[in-house]
Amino acid sequence: MMHRAATFVLRHRWVILSSILGMVTLTAVLALLQPKEWETTATVTLDPFPIAGLHAGTVGASREDAMAGEVAAARSERFHDGLAQDSTHDITFTVEGDASTASMRFTATSDSAKRSFEAAASVANGYVAWGRRQQAAERAAALQGEIDELRAEPDGTYDPEVLDHLSADLAATQAVLNRLPGAGGTLTDLPPPPEQPVRPDLMLRLLLAAAVGLIVGLVVSLMLDRRQLWTDAVIPEWGGVGGTRERRGRVALAVLGVLLPLVLAAPALVAVVSVWELRPVTADTEVTDYACLESWVDAVPDGSAVAVSEDSPAFFRDHLHEYVLPRLTVPGEGRPAPFVLRVAPGDGPQACGGYHIEAPNP
Repeated sequence: MMHRAATFVLRHRWVILSSILGMVTLTAVLALLQPKEWETTATVTLDPFPIAGLHAGTVGASREDAMAGEVAAARSERFHDGLAQDSTHDITFTVEGDASTASMRFTATSDSAKRSFEAAASVANGYVAWGRRQQAAERAAALQGEIDELRAEPDGTYDPEVLDHLSADLAATQAVLNRLPGAGGTLTDLPPPPEQPVRPDLMLRLLLAAAVGLIVGLVVSLMLDRRQLWTDAVIPEWGGVGGTRERRGRVALAVLGVLLPLVLAAPALVAVVSVWELRPVTADTEVTDYACLESWVDAVPDGSAVAVSEDSPAFFRDHLHEYVLPRLTVPGEGRPAPFVLRVAPGDGPQACGGYHIEAPNP
């Protein structure tokens, strides 16, 4: 049995190899045309948690229900719209919550390692800095608007109980907001930019393509064998031995005509795969700059406002917000004078990555 199988494969080896190479080539080309995707997951720990009434339907709710409200708020169009206003590109993310640890995991997907990293940081920081407050703040504004409308009506034209009910709801909502004076949690885990895309998996696709090509090649070979048996049985006199050799020669030439371009294309296929592997990960210098910015921001006291001077490199100004919220704030009306970080090249205080800080204080 093994001998017959080996003979069968050997006899049709060109058909099988052509099928495998053709399927692998097609798969590699399609993978090259498909955009790659990277993922970065940022984890935040909510504090305080839970807060009764922070989200709709969470008054007196269990921890699990309170976390479900947090996840629903993070998935809402309201939060997505807020993120879009501060982003230069689309942000796609998923979110999961763990009530036992009061933590949420934001997984951002983008077309480069750098963008997935930036998106994860923006989403996680955005949610703990203002996303948790957003729904409660809008509900408070709506309640205040209803109260103002009632009070604007002449006396006796509205039900005082309705006003009392709205006032009680407003007081409860304000109490929720008072429990979130600034930061609503802490970014507890943000891994470095990923080194490998999550989709598509080129090696897995090539292996599956080779397997499919093998199956197709075996099926075609079996069909060719059956056709040959039928031809020999129905038209035994066609060509005799010499005719059989001639037919085999023609088949061999046909297979060679298909196989030769594939063999010549093999170096091109290798080049295609090599080009695909040249993925746009974050440059090593930017990874170093990220680490430097994080260390400089860590040295700023809690609760401070922090800014990067205008004469500093644009990279540090553009990415400061990723490491500020929620522990620190950015300059604004009514906030203390900021710690101004002036980043200059060369050695000096807090030297890092070829830069140093010249003015770490107000």
